[in-house]
Amino acid sequence: MDNRINISVCDDEDAEFKLLEKLIGCWSKETGISCSFHSYTSAEAFLFDYEENQNTDILILDIQMKEMNGMELAKRLYGEGKKIEYIFVTGMKQYVFEGYSVEAVSYLLKPVKAEQLNQCLSLAYTRLHKQPSLILEEGNNLLKVALQDIAYLESAGHSTYFNIKGTEFKSTKGISFYEEELAEKGFYRLHRSYIVNLAKVECITKKAVIVEGVSIPVARGQWENLNKAYLTYHRRSLEGNIT
Repeated sequence: MDNRINISVCDDEDAEFKLLEKLIGCWSKETGISCSFHSYTSAEAFLFDYEENQNTDILILDIQMKEMNGMELAKRLYGEGKKIEYIFVTGMKQYVFEGYSVEAVSYLLKPVKAEQLNQCLSLAYTRLHKQPSLILEEGNNLLKVALQDIAYLESAGHSTYFNIKGTEFKSTKGISFYEEELAEKGFYRLHRSYIVNLAKVECITKKAVIVEGVSIPVARGQWENLNKAYLTYHRRSLEGNIT
């Protein structure tokens, strides 16, 4: 398992930047977990960079910032289904309960103490390496689903239907969005309307695959690529490289 993680800090206080960078460096050395460190002085600066790089695993946020504050930033990213662990740091206590709305790791008061931050970083790291999951938007609700439970995805208009343990869940996002989200995670788009979980495939023919007893059509010209993807997936699984 690759234990390298990307940690971003969004805080408009220079002194806090330097303290957090030092503490994160010590935690990395003590745990042997390699990490990169990125700093931003505003929520807007973080968003501008994140749109291009999408390279943050753990985001340490000051709540009180000019323009968009840290809580607003976290809620926006969480609402978009971004896979980030949030740690809030601030000098005020009244926001603590809001952190639960984005499944925050913790809420730390300034000045941040090394022992507390170390505990939060270790917990965030553990959460990142738990069972891979996906945030599914179902109407006004967000549903966290384990990738291993998804049998296949089916496109219908501008929506996507997830078949999970024999039950369908509708997402308002299109199937192309999920194709990108599921890239390199054991899923394959074999038809413009279908993405299948290769771990759930029971049989492959030139015209269809069977996934948990359901026959799904294979688009013309996809059979050979599907076979290659299926074999590659299972070879990697045997080698322990599928996360």
